[in-house]
Amino acid sequence: DIRNFSRVAGAYLRRQLEVMESLRKRDGYCSRYVLMLWIHHNLSILKYLQEREYLLINYKDILGQSQALEKLGQVLDRQIDDDLKRELKQIIKQRYCHSEHSYLDVKNTRNKLLSDLYGVLLERQEAEVNVPEWEKRYEEMVTKTEDPFLDYEAMDNIRCLEGKEIVIYGAGNYGRRTAGMLRQLGFLNYNFCDKDIQKQGQNLMDGRVLSVAELENRKNALIIVAIENETSRKEMEQTLAYIDGVSFLSFFALEEAYKYSMGNDQTLMSEAKRLSVWYQTLSGRARNIRNACKSSVLVYQNGKVGSSTVTKSLQKAGIENAHVHRFFFKKDIVGELLLGKEQRDFICTSNFLSFQFPEYIRSVKVEMKGKKIITMVREPIAVDLSTVFQWIGEGTTSRRFAKQIQQGMTFRQVVFELMKEIQNRQFEWFDEELKELSGIDVYSRPFNQEKGYTIISEDNVEILLLKAEKLSNLADVIRDFVGEQRFELLNENVEKNKKYAHLYRRMRTEIELSREYVEYYYHHNPHMDHFYSKEEQKKFLDQWKKNISLE
Repeated sequence: DIRNFSRVAGAYLRRQLEVMESLRKRDGYCSRYVLMLWIHHNLSILKYLQEREYLLINYKDILGQSQALEKLGQVLDRQIDDDLKRELKQIIKQRYCHSEHSYLDVKNTRNKLLSDLYGVLLERQEAEVNVPEWEKRYEEMVTKTEDPFLDYEAMDNIRCLEGKEIVIYGAGNYGRRTAGMLRQLGFLNYNFCDKDIQKQGQNLMDGRVLSVAELENRKNALIIVAIENETSRKEMEQTLAYIDGVSFLSFFALEEAYKYSMGNDQTLMSEAKRLSVWYQTLSGRARNIRNACKSSVLVYQNGKVGSSTVTKSLQKAGIENAHVHRFFFKKDIVGELLLGKEQRDFICTSNFLSFQFPEYIRSVKVEMKGKKIITMVREPIAVDLSTVFQWIGEGTTSRRFAKQIQQGMTFRQVVFELMKEIQNRQFEWFDEELKELSGIDVYSRPFNQEKGYTIISEDNVEILLLKAEKLSNLADVIRDFVGEQRFELLNENVEKNKKYAHLYRRMRTEIELSREYVEYYYHHNPHMDHFYSKEEQKKFLDQWKKNISLE
């Protein structure tokens, strides 16, 4: 911790190995992650201490109190009276120190930056240090050259886990679920790991519960983080990734591979469940439309274009808005994925929001008059891929993917097959949805490609149409459009925060796109030419070139 007393700073220092032991026991962090964390925080302290007079108080001095209090009193130019001493004795206890290591122990970690930094702080030699150079050394240490997750490999062949020592991190309900899936897939040898000391050493579902310290000694381990809370799961994935020589499989990827491998009513949705999900989907659509009727601002677009960023930013600024993808459903790919193409007639008749009800269409158009509409467009191949993964994350594609994978297709192939099926869906949206609702044909109106947006005002409707790639530069435009000066852009719904993030990242690299599919978008496509300049299209195409199949 640092306290700024005018030109004087106070720094509180504890040996890294003691911090490591404490956080490993309390939070389940691995040793290397804690040491990297210690370096990061103390480099920040070192940077702050440059050109300042400071007082360094060692953790041991705090426990001993007397020397620390004398030093603190000198810095504050204040007498530490007996009442304050008694109060501190009630707060600071020797038993709070659960481990003790010497400076020699720190040296023996063989992490030169770690020992160098500790020595500099201890000897008060911060003025001799080139802090930017040390920060560069730190960045080189934490940079990972390989993705340790086997999510992508598991989608094609779950047998890639063979030969690994499987450890399930989390000995709770999700851990038990993980063990159950592994057993059905034929993986009978596994252990657990948990930070709960009461669980460590116990037997669970034919496995043993390890401590984090034990896990660090297993160099061929494959770790499955089975924690229900998303925030906790991400934290543990991040911290455990610093263990040398281990690989990972996300709970999401295991569950998907399990569905695709087993492919029966026990792993996939039964027909009754699919019908239930379908009616829940319809209910969600109706709820979104009711919200749209009450809101003065609509974030209305095809989806996967960064619209959640705009929605959350509007909410943060206190602007009531509705996030809507569709009012009309000439095609319903979601229904077909859930129920099958053979159910198209049922899908159409069960969806009361479909295009067959003229009264509904007229009433929606009346309700939308006077609204401000924000809509967006994004590079189309990225939209197609992101849309498919959104459906994978929701479980919408499970039945179809299981069938195709069992027929011998790879996961990469079934993803691309669905991308081809929805090709041009984004550009068609502007005619099927926005034009139908507002009567405005955006393709007949000029679009400023350089600025990345256009505003259309006509017949009591205002539309702000912008490119997702320019969004970070358009906060002022959105602010003026909605008339709220408090509006600031947040960063929401990025792919890296999704539960399928590891799988998506690899798929973005590995997917093969047919030349025909790519050329449809990038060879004289009028929709692309309307929104994107030739220079922008070339940059996009360069990013996808390595994914284009040579066949």
